[in-house]
Amino acid sequence: MQDAAETVSLRLRLPNPDERRWITFEAPDRHILFSAAINGKAVTVLLDNGADRTLIDRGTASRLALKIRGNGLAAVTSAMTTIETMATETVTIEIPRALRVEGPMVASNLAPIARALGRPVDVVLGCEVLDEVAVMIDPSAKRMAFHTGASARPEAGTTRVPIDDGGMVSATLNGPSVRLKLDLGFNGVVRLSENAWRRSVRDGVPTGTGSQTTADGRTRMTSSVLAALRIGAVNVPRATVLDGYVPAGNADGLLGTGFLARGPIILDLKGRQLLLLPPQARQASRSWVPARSKAETISPR
Repeated sequence: MQDAAETVSLRLRLPNPDERRWITFEAPDRHILFSAAINGKAVTVLLDNGADRTLIDRGTASRLALKIRGNGLAAVTSAMTTIETMATETVTIEIPRALRVEGPMVASNLAPIARALGRPVDVVLGCEVLDEVAVMIDPSAKRMAFHTGASARPEAGTTRVPIDDGGMVSATLNGPSVRLKLDLGFNGVVRLSENAWRRSVRDGVPTGTGSQTTADGRTRMTSSVLAALRIGAVNVPRATVLDGYVPAGNADGLLGTGFLARGPIILDLKGRQLLLLPPQARQASRSWVPARSKAETISPR
């Protein structure tokens, strides 16, 4: 599989801290969608750090008259499926007073995602961007903000959860330890691999079978149980746990927005920390170290 990192490089720019604004978003089925612009044209963006590339829909690229070059590239979605992609010319994604991303994008067919969410999806903002910034998400107010990576500092009442290599956090399910990969593109609480399922929740209280749609637009049949989830100082006595996770690296499963959208958070992957904020901290004025605006060149992995 050819790696798109050979041809794609992005440049990020954050405005000065005192100029940054909140971004409002929609949350269909706990997926995060917000508005941005590509070369000045309005687009809808899905936030998904589980996607290893920032993707633009081929139909959108055509509508915006973007040149597409090359072929044979591949990208991995949050559901660990591989999709065919091609690189575009250099473009600019801009969220005014929030974030600017410049560089060639990776074009792919995002229609299955749009159908699954019942909303247009022009862009998937992936991990090569989200690994470099910190994002504060306030689910109840449906707003978020981008900040300099590794700049978040816990204030009183905040629960800090360390993030290790690969974007994973340590947790327990019914006692046994598991390593869960943080994934904003997964709208459940926890999804486990077969081995972790047998080890942790095999004897949990069954809640039946159903279907689960992931951010790549695929719907899968699942089994689910209720289990006691503990992450740091946070206990969820009856968390819904799904099966069907395809193992990647050392992860035992995914931790999705069913947990992450329980309250305001700061996801700071560069700073290797997940901050679970107290409700009164939504303004987050004390959660950031002052930083000057700067542009930073990054390369997708």
